[in-house]
Amino acid sequence: MPLKWFKCPADGGQILVEDCLSVRGCRLGQRCATQPYLRNAAKDRVWKAVTPSQAFNGPRFIYLKETCDYAEDPHDKAFAILGTGSHDKLSVHRLVRGFVSEQGFDDGLIRGIPDIVEPDEENVGFYLLYDYKTSGSFKVALALGLTKSTEPILDDYGHQVLLKTGRNKGLPKTRASWVQNVVKGHSNIKDWIYQMNRYRIAVEKYGYPISRMIVQCIPRDGNTHIAKNRGVMENVILVEIPRVDDQIILDHYAYLQAEITEAFKTGTPRICNSEESWEGRKCKGYCPVSEYCKRMEQGEVFRKEAA
Repeated sequence: MPLKWFKCPADGGQILVEDCLSVRGCRLGQRCATQPYLRNAAKDRVWKAVTPSQAFNGPRFIYLKETCDYAEDPHDKAFAILGTGSHDKLSVHRLVRGFVSEQGFDDGLIRGIPDIVEPDEENVGFYLLYDYKTSGSFKVALALGLTKSTEPILDDYGHQVLLKTGRNKGLPKTRASWVQNVVKGHSNIKDWIYQMNRYRIAVEKYGYPISRMIVQCIPRDGNTHIAKNRGVMENVILVEIPRVDDQIILDHYAYLQAEITEAFKTGTPRICNSEESWEGRKCKGYCPVSEYCKRMEQGEVFRKEAA
């Protein structure tokens, strides 16, 4: 079912999306955003089949979004709209030097639209597969496997610099440094890894052998103190994605597709596991159908007539 209500950012009330977008204007007298922004925030995808980006969306989450009318705060769509705008600007270069941008690939099992496939200048005959993302610096730091440590400050002669004043006078001066553990980072971006590898499988079937997969990420809070304190110093971050055996990827998506297909038949999708619910964080403030999920746990059944 489509997004039916907006949660008003001003007073927390719910209003029908169609009423919010009415030419009569905002019920509070002042819109919280422009009409074009609100119309973009009201857009909602109709689920047809599992896509690469849904690798770790739980079957209950997908099922309830299709079965139940729900509400969302239009301001929560800000970064998604920002990301879509960036994609649109970058995709205009789709015809440059054999680049393939925003083109759908259907390998018979799944349909995906990778952001860009471009010739690998260092490996003739191969291609680079890129995905554009806008993420918070916390996610970027996790993706890079950054851990914070301290290191002593040395003078021009290699001697340790000591503090000259304050209660720590005489102790070594230190500064923050970040150690990157790529393997550790990969454990935090399993969703990116599965998504990119699923794109790769589909793209390679069309005759584009992929040499490397890369996520080009723009930190939403880049160049701020909090981002730098996490070790994220750049505003454009490249994260190389490891290749995973094709069968592991195909089995994962096939299993998820089967679970969701069964859910629409029975009306009893399983609850999201810890990975799909972000260890429960998604349920507490990021899932628009969490209330329906709670009611389902108490035995209520939600069905969609067209299912």
